[in-house]
Amino acid sequence: IVVSLKDEQRRIVVINEAVREFHGLPREHFLGKTDAELYAAEQAKRIREEDDALLASNQPVMLEGSFQNGSGDKRWVIRHKRAVDLPDGTRGIVTALLDVTKMREAMDEAERARAFLDAMINALPAPMYVKDREHRWVIVNDAFCTITGNRSRQELLGRSDHDIYPPSFADAAWDEDDRLFASGGLIQIETRSPSGRWYHKTKVAVSPSDGSTYVIGTNLDITDRKIAEAKLQEHREHLEAVVEARTAELSAAKNTAEEANRTKSEFLANMSHELRTPMHAILSFAKLGLSKLGAETVPVDKIQQYLGRIDQSGSRLLVLLNDLLDLSKLEAGRMNYEMARHELRAVVTAVVSELEAMARDRRVEIVLSTECHDCSGRFDAVRLAQVIRNLLSNAVKFSPEGGVVSVSISDGVSIHGQDALQMIVRDQGIGIPEAELEAVFDKFVQSSKTKSGAGGTGLGLAITREIVQQHGGRVWARNHPDGGAEFVVLLPRQPFGDGEVDVLQVA
Repeated sequence: IVVSLKDEQRRIVVINEAVREFHGLPREHFLGKTDAELYAAEQAKRIREEDDALLASNQPVMLEGSFQNGSGDKRWVIRHKRAVDLPDGTRGIVTALLDVTKMREAMDEAERARAFLDAMINALPAPMYVKDREHRWVIVNDAFCTITGNRSRQELLGRSDHDIYPPSFADAAWDEDDRLFASGGLIQIETRSPSGRWYHKTKVAVSPSDGSTYVIGTNLDITDRKIAEAKLQEHREHLEAVVEARTAELSAAKNTAEEANRTKSEFLANMSHELRTPMHAILSFAKLGLSKLGAETVPVDKIQQYLGRIDQSGSRLLVLLNDLLDLSKLEAGRMNYEMARHELRAVVTAVVSELEAMARDRRVEIVLSTECHDCSGRFDAVRLAQVIRNLLSNAVKFSPEGGVVSVSISDGVSIHGQDALQMIVRDQGIGIPEAELEAVFDKFVQSSKTKSGAGGTGLGLAITREIVQQHGGRVWARNHPDGGAEFVVLLPRQPFGDGEVDVLQVA
């Protein structure tokens, strides 16, 4: 510290030996001289003005700034000045000059380093911060200011999570910090901020040489990645659902194809049997009859028996062929209907008479009941007889020996808003599995309970439904609570005129 005393004329009258180190000149060089004689004009003028202000205020002053020493070197100094009373009654000035050039250079270097560090962390696109043990932010970059609601650095430095975040979010952040302060290490987690953005958070504890501990953290915004992952997951789940649905469709199609193939095979086997049996009977009885013609006498009853069997087998064969032809017409949309006024009871009665022999052979009784005053309607009597024949022959075929097949006709019902007639055919057989009540109307399909026991091709009910539907009606199957199966037919009466006949081709 250079200490000097100036007299009233601002001449240096006392100066210590430290002047030699600061100025590089001996004490004698300064004694008796004024600032104007020692320093450059501008510096001397500034010192003169400082001294005048000091004497005017009579208050000590401390000044800091650059100072050019006697060797011409520029130094950074702190100067303390005070006015004093001299022994001769005049006023003098005592100056103590402290050279702080090295300290100032160190501070400048630290400031440059700090500025470089600030520039470097602010250049980072990811939010970054440093916290002390009190969870206060001591360093933050611009990106961190942005994600905290565009707050300024001054708003954040010295504050903590609890000053800007909801309690639950801030508590979680503090817990993470405390774990790092306690045991060090690294934390990496994905978290969602109160603003709804997703961040990959990385935190690490650091301990400088002074024994303090800080937490350095970065928050990488991964919201776009999370959205992409969610969309990818949604797409994956949708794709899995599509694949699953497609697989189910393919499986169903495969099962349908296999079922159709099985049904076709069963149909061909049944049809082969149904056609071959009457054909063999016809050929056998014809051959037998021809062989008897060579005999001298042939009993008439034998010839009648052979011809009756041939007629019976031929009729059976004709029914099968007619079913195939009808199915072909229905599928081609070329079935013709002669629509005219008929009594439904009369048609049913005719079919019952036709099937009496069959029912008698099986010891089954057919009972007809009518609950309508007027059972007339407009329909094709031949096709409707075919429907009744299919239903009644099935009922007789599947009824036990000694059983009863009932046919009831009633009115007072409607279909599609039209007055209709209802016919119910019930047997006392083993019924139809509930799962097959609809399937029995498909082509070539028979009930699993009956298809192996009574023969048939599985065409009758398919033809029945087509005919009923093309009359504007409906037919369905159900099981009676007391046993056996019921087939219900609804037929609209439809407007008709006496003697009017329409020939319709239904496509």
